[in-house]
Amino acid sequence: MASVSVTSVDNCATPVLISMHDSGGLMRGILKIGGGVLVLLMLVYAAGPLWAGWQLRQAMRTRDVALLEARVDWPLLRANLKPRVADAITDSADKSGPIGGAVKRALGSVLSNTAIDTFVTPNNLSRILAGRAFLLKPGANKPATDKPGPSDANDPAEDPDDPVPPKRVRWAFFESPTRFRVEAVNPKLPNSRIVTILALEGLSWKLIDIDIINK
Repeated sequence: MASVSVTSVDNCATPVLISMHDSGGLMRGILKIGGGVLVLLMLVYAAGPLWAGWQLRQAMRTRDVALLEARVDWPLLRANLKPRVADAITDSADKSGPIGGAVKRALGSVLSNTAIDTFVTPNNLSRILAGRAFLLKPGANKPATDKPGPSDANDPAEDPDDPVPPKRVRWAFFESPTRFRVEAVNPKLPNSRIVTILALEGLSWKLIDIDIINK
């Protein structure tokens, strides 16, 4: 009777110990896989705006309108640019005569809306990113123009279709989990920076704003 009982206990205990050992190994494997997946997702997330910026640069260089359409939130970009152009027109009214100033103040928003809707298109994006159109110069009362700056004259390698080459980028960082900011040297105004903002919309990073700020 006793020997039968011991044999029964021994036979039952062995499978239980093996099962616990296998369970621990399985959990460690799951944790390792989960950790690896998490790291991979974080890397993909961090690389998202950089990849979008690279695609924008390539699209402008190759004039790929379809890619530009996909990587820019055009309605939001236009909406963000309109108040700045309207402010520039209103500020310039102070230097105009009484009649001209009154007209500019009255029609500032209308003129800016029309200009932005007409000009802010895939074909003109490189000019805007280069600070050559519709961006208010810091400390000035008029938008930037196409007049060549010192860096343009001294650098024969400047490409008008590559307005933000990597050599001009000074900062690139997350403002928030869904906003990424890039600051680049303004070739026409050395004491200012061209700022571009990309936002996460769904699963894609898109350009939503462009501005010029003092360094």
